[in-house]
Formats: sequence, structure tokens, C-alpha cells
Amino acid sequence: MAEKKKEEKAAVEVTAAAPPAPASKSPGVLKLFLFVAMPMMVFQAALAYFLITRFAGGPDGSVGAAQAKAMDEVIVAGDSTAGGQSGEGRGGHEATGEGEPGKATAARAQMSAPAPETKEESQASYTYYVKDIIINPAATAGTRFLNLSLALEFGRESLGSELEKEDFRVRDSIINILIGKRIDEIDGVADKERLRLEIRDAVNSLLRSGRVRKVYFINFVLQ
Repeated sequence: MAEKKKEEKAAVEVTAAAPPAPASKSPGVLKLFLFVAMPMMVFQAALAYFLITRFAGGPDGSVGAAQAKAMDEVIVAGDSTAGGQSGEGRGGHEATGEGEPGKATAARAQMSAPAPETKEESQASYTYYVKDIIINPAATAGTRFLNLSLALEFGRESLGSELEKEDFRVRDSIINILIGKRIDEIDGVADKERLRLEIRDAVNSLLRSGRVRKVYFINFVLQ
């Protein structure tokens, strides 16, 4: 009996002397990792992926596909903005060769510009005729008209086929220029020279295989 009491007393002493169980870790550290550290890691990984795919070129220094797509999106957005401003400034009319092209349009035209003429092409001469364009000049209320025929000179033989295919666009571009001109803007020598250059630039903006050098008026009747 005495031995049993001694054993119970010893067990009580051992239990009392045993250290308390460690408290469970605070959930604060886990929350800090989930809400702060992990989002930062995800953001850094996403940023690195974006920079690599958007701006990294190919092994030969070429522009990556994503970067090229981004450049196209910028150009399209610039064209939309330039077109809207041009339409608003000119009473809402679409751009038809009047005025200066927007920066984005100029950039696109430069990228799609045909190769320079060879020495043989620069010495050659071909002609494409646009005949019998009849319009009423601006501010005449239909009481005056202009009958115009012209010749387009160029040096690349293949351009003749393209001009023939684009004849309706060429004529439309010229008509849109002429109907915006008053009589006092087309009846002088200097006025006609400016008109030649404006028509040449408008026609060239439609072409891909070559460029028109000069515009000649072969019939210019103003009545």
C-alpha cells in the first residue's frame, strides 16, 4: 500500500515537472506570406514574362512577333486618331488625299514604299492616261465646270498594270482633289503646278509597285 502511494506521488511530481506543450504557431506568418510575399512573386514573374515576350527579339536581332503586333496596334490607333481629326476639321469628310497625312499613315507608307528605281528604270519613260474628268469647281453652284485630262509619267514598266487595275481609285482621288478647289485656286500657272504635285502625291499613295514621277495636263478646259 505504501509503495503504491509512493508511485502515485512520484507520477504526480513527474507530471508537475514536465514542461508545458509548445503553443501552436501563430497564423500571422502564414497570412503575411499569402497576402504579401506571394502576390509580389507572381507580379515579378508576370512582369518578367511581359518584358521578354514583348521586347525580346529573335536570335538574329529581328523584332519579336509580339513587338511587331504591338507596333501594328499603335499604327492603327494613330490612323484612327488622325482620321477622326481630319474628318472633324474638314466637315466630317473622309480623307481623300486632301491635306497632309497623319504621322501614323506616313509611317505605314514608308514601311510599304516600293524599292527605288534601278538605273535602267530611271532612264525609261512610260505613260498612263486619265482622260475626261469633268467636275464643278467649289463655290460655283454648278454654273462652271472643269474638263481635265492628264498623263502620268513613270519609269517602272510593271506600274502600268497596277495603274490600270487601280484606275477607278486613281480617278476618284483626282476628283476629290478637284472638287475642293475654287476657280481662283486652279487658274494660275503656279496654281496648276501645285495641283500637279498634289495629284501626283495622291496617286502615289495608292501604289505599291512604283511611283509616278510627273503629272502632265493634256487637256485643261475651265468654263
